[in-house]
Amino acid sequence: MGGYGSYGGYGGYGGYGGYGGYGGMGMGMGGMGMGMGGMGMGMPGQPGDVSLTQRMESGTQATFELISSIVGAFGGFAQMLESTFMATHSSFFAMVGVADQFAHLRNYLGQVLSIFALARYLKNLFLRATGRAPAVDLNPREFGEFAKHGGAIAGPNGAPGAKARPSKRPLVVFFLAVVGLPYLMGKLVRLITARQEEERLRLEQQAGEPLDPSKLTFVRSMYVYNASDPLELSLKSNDIVAVLSKVDPSTGQESQWWKGRTRDGRIGWFPSTYVESLETAKERASKSNEAGKA
Repeated sequence: MGGYGSYGGYGGYGGYGGYGGYGGMGMGMGGMGMGMGGMGMGMPGQPGDVSLTQRMESGTQATFELISSIVGAFGGFAQMLESTFMATHSSFFAMVGVADQFAHLRNYLGQVLSIFALARYLKNLFLRATGRAPAVDLNPREFGEFAKHGGAIAGPNGAPGAKARPSKRPLVVFFLAVVGLPYLMGKLVRLITARQEEERLRLEQQAGEPLDPSKLTFVRSMYVYNASDPLELSLKSNDIVAVLSKVDPSTGQESQWWKGRTRDGRIGWFPSTYVESLETAKERASKSNEAGKA
């Protein structure tokens, strides 16, 4: 307690400068705290230690990544099976739809053929009216025999004959439709592709041929045209353009869009209403000069 006499200045706030000694005491306490920290460094649970969860996570990470890749592979295989099933399902019902359309076609043909049956009936009626024998004479007895034997043709002694064999024509028509339609569609696609390839080669040959300036028509642009497509040709006012073609490649007829080439080598399509021939431009310029002189 006697040592606390140095705090006498603390009672009077005027000697607050002596507080430096108190700071020294705090440093001493801090040092003691550091010592306590040093004593506790051997205790478990410090930030430098690796926990059991971290060790298990680092040890099983590769295993779980392998399991995840296996699950992903099975998921991809399941998606492939699902897409194959959907394609098979749609193809099957497409074939069923084709068969249904053929059934409708058969009904339409039956209706058309019924007109011929009506004409034959009228012909038989006319033959009976004129006293001549009809082409087909089915009496009630024969019709009864036909119905009795379930549609089978009766034998010579009235015994039931063999029933009519079912026709294989619908089955043959169905298989021809299943096999023939894809074949015809493939040939049609190949034919269209070959024609497009021939047209492309023809255009490339035309583009590669040397141009004869004496056979070309030159025009001058009257307005500014900004191309909105890579195949089009942008024009500025008073640009000189050599006309390469006035024919539409798809129709083979002359159109309002011309293919031209500028002096800087750019090639493309441009509207013919934006240009005028050099002869017309020269005539208009000479007329304006004469009007100015007058």
